[in-house]
Amino acid sequence: MDIKAEKIELMKLLLDVENEGSLAELRAVLIADNEAHKLSSAQETELDYRLKRYESGETKFYSWEEVEEKLKAVL
Repeated sequence: MDIKAEKIELMKLLLDVENEGSLAELRAVLIADNEAHKLSSAQETELDYRLKRYESGETKFYSWEEVEEKLKAVL
């Protein structure tokens, strides 16, 4: 089942819930899940910094083969 269909199915089930305690538990789970995926201020700052470097062309990227060659040369 795709994600949209799953959400619709969950909404249908939610409409039938009459127990306030169950609703409160579900709300707490959903809020906790959303909070778990939020970035800290430091993480957001670091990502903004990296994005700026990427967009300006300052960041250099390497293929796995290039990394492997560099490692073999050092070891």
